[in-house]
Amino acid sequence: MVGRDGRTVPFLKFDPGNGHSYVIPASALSDVASLDTAQYDVPQLSHSAAPLATTLARQASSGYPLHIVQINAKDLASGPAQNALSFVMNVDSAGKFAAVIPDIGGVARVAVPVGNYAIYTGFAEYDASGNPTGLRLVLQDNLAVPHTTGVSVVTADERAATAQVTAATPRPATSDNVTLDVTRTDAVGNAIPVQAVASGNVFVSPQGAPTIGKLSSQAMWDGVSPAGTRSPYRYDVLLPQTDGVPANETYPVSASGLASLHYTFDTDAANTAHTGLYQIGVRSQQLGGLVGTYPVTVPMSLTDYVTAPLPTGFAWLQSYYAELGKAPDEGFAGLQPGDLPSFTGGQQVWRTWGHGPLAPQVGRFNGPNLCFACVAGTSMGIGFNGDFTDSEPETSGYYEVPFGYPNPTVENFTVYRDGQQIAQQPGVGAWLSDVPQHVDTYRAVFDVDASGISSVSQATKTHTDLTFVYNPADDPHLTLPPGDSCYEGFSDPASCRILPMLNLNYRLNTDGSNTGHAVSVLSLTVGHESYDGQGSQAAATSAKVEVSFDGGATWTSAATVPTGRDHYLAIWPDTGAKGSMPSLRVTATDSIGGSITQTITNAYTIG
Repeated sequence: MVGRDGRTVPFLKFDPGNGHSYVIPASALSDVASLDTAQYDVPQLSHSAAPLATTLARQASSGYPLHIVQINAKDLASGPAQNALSFVMNVDSAGKFAAVIPDIGGVARVAVPVGNYAIYTGFAEYDASGNPTGLRLVLQDNLAVPHTTGVSVVTADERAATAQVTAATPRPATSDNVTLDVTRTDAVGNAIPVQAVASGNVFVSPQGAPTIGKLSSQAMWDGVSPAGTRSPYRYDVLLPQTDGVPANETYPVSASGLASLHYTFDTDAANTAHTGLYQIGVRSQQLGGLVGTYPVTVPMSLTDYVTAPLPTGFAWLQSYYAELGKAPDEGFAGLQPGDLPSFTGGQQVWRTWGHGPLAPQVGRFNGPNLCFACVAGTSMGIGFNGDFTDSEPETSGYYEVPFGYPNPTVENFTVYRDGQQIAQQPGVGAWLSDVPQHVDTYRAVFDVDASGISSVSQATKTHTDLTFVYNPADDPHLTLPPGDSCYEGFSDPASCRILPMLNLNYRLNTDGSNTGHAVSVLSLTVGHESYDGQGSQAAATSAKVEVSFDGGATWTSAATVPTGRDHYLAIWPDTGAKGSMPSLRVTATDSIGGSITQTITNAYTIG
C-alpha cells in the first residue's frame, strides 16, 4: 500500500484464509466507528482459496452455540482506545470463526462459537498532525470461551506491546519500513497470518507458545543510510523466524550474511522532478509478499545490502518505477527482473535499471522463469517480455497507470505463418493451437504506443517486426531447462521447447537521464531468447543501425562494425538540436533464417 509520497503507508493486514484478505491502512483507524472493513477486502491477496465459515449466519446454520465476547481496548494512557481493531480467531478450527472486529470507543462485542481463541488487537499511532506513524500489535492467546451464559471480557492493553521490531546493522541505518508477520496455526493446520507494516515504529507484545496449535513470527526490516551520506546505501533484511514472539525483537545482522547489490537507477529526461520508486521485498507461499516501496531521487546509484541466502521457500521481489506522473492519473514506466533472484553471502551484484533505448525483447533469463515464447506439442506461445526491456536482457517493463485509471498505452500483436495472418490481438503476445508439425516461417509484428502517457517522453512508440523458422525436429539447445516452465507444457514441463526468436540487447552511451552528448556509441548484441543458457545457438549474420533526426522522415546509416561473435558497435554524430529526440531503426539477421527490424521513436534525448 503506497501513499502519495511514494512510501509504504502503515497498515494492518488480516488474512482469515477464507477467500478474503483485509488490508486496512492505519489512517482508517482514526475513525473506527465509521470503519467498514468490507471496503478494505482484497480477495486476490488471500492465501487460501478454500472458504472457511466465518460469518455469523453460517455459524448459526452450522449449529454452533454462540457466546458473547467483549474486548476492552486500552490506549497508552490506559483510557479507551479510539484507534484499535481486533482480529478474533477460533484456534480449534479457524473454520468456526475468524473475523475482523473494530473496537468502537474502545469496546468491541462479538458473538462467537464456544471454544478456544486467540485475539490480536492492532493499535495505530499518529503524530501531532494526525499522520499515522506506527503500529502496536497486542497478542492474547489461550482464551477459552465457555458454555456458560454471560459475557466473556478480555482486555487488550496497548502498553503490553513493548518489543520494538528492529535490526542492528553493520553500518548505521534508520528504519523506513518494518513488516511484521505473526502466523497463528489452529489445531487442524489452518495457518492464519496477521501483518503489521509501518515505517519503523512496529511494536508487539511478547507471547509464548500456545497450548493449542502453533504461533510463529517473522519480520522484514528495511533501513536507509543517514541523510547526507555521500554514497547512499540501504538494508533490506529478512529477520529470523521464531516460535512465539520473543521479548527481545532486536536482531543483529552479520555482514557475512548479506549480498551487496550495486544499483544504478536511470530515468527519462522529461522527469525534471527526478522522482522514482524502488520496491524490494520477499515472497513466500505461506506469508505472501513482504514488500516495501521507497522513493528515490533519480538518476542515482545505491548499494542495497540484502539477506543472503534467503531461507528455503523465500524469493526476492524487486521493481523500479523510472518516472512518476505529476498528476494522480498519469502513468509511469515500471520495470522488474524476469527472474526472482537469489543471492549468496558476500556476493557483489551490479545492475542498471531503466537504461535505454527501451524496446520490447524476448529476453535472456537466468533462474526459474516462465517462458514467453515456447512450444509444446501443437501449442505455441509467441510473446515479448513486456512493453519494453532496458539494457538488462531479463528486465520486464510495462507502461502503467495507477489503479482505477484507464491506461492510454496501445498494444497490438499480429502473427503470420508463411505469409498468412493467423492471429491479431492487443497485448504482448499470442497463443496458438493446432500448430502444424512441419517447417514453417513465423512472423510476429508488435506495436506499442505509449505517447498518451504525458510523463513519458522517450521510447514513446516502438515497432518490432520479427521472423523465425520453426522446425519441429529435435534440437537439444532448445529444450527448456528444469525449473523453468511454459504455459504450453503446463502438464508436462519437460515437453517445452524454446523458439529461436532473435533478441537485441542495447547499451547506448547516454547518461542517467538517457541523454546523449555529441557522439552516440551503441553496443549491440544480437542473440536469441534463452533460459539459463538454453536457446538457439545460431550466429548473427548481419546488423544495421540507422538514426533519424526528423521523426522518421529520413534515415541515416550509422557506422556499424562487428566486434566479435554476435556483437556490433555502431557510432554516429548527434546532429539534432539540443533537447530533440532521435529515432533508431535496427535490423539484424541470423544463420537459420531469422530476422528482426525494430524502430524506436524518441529513443533518447540529445543534450
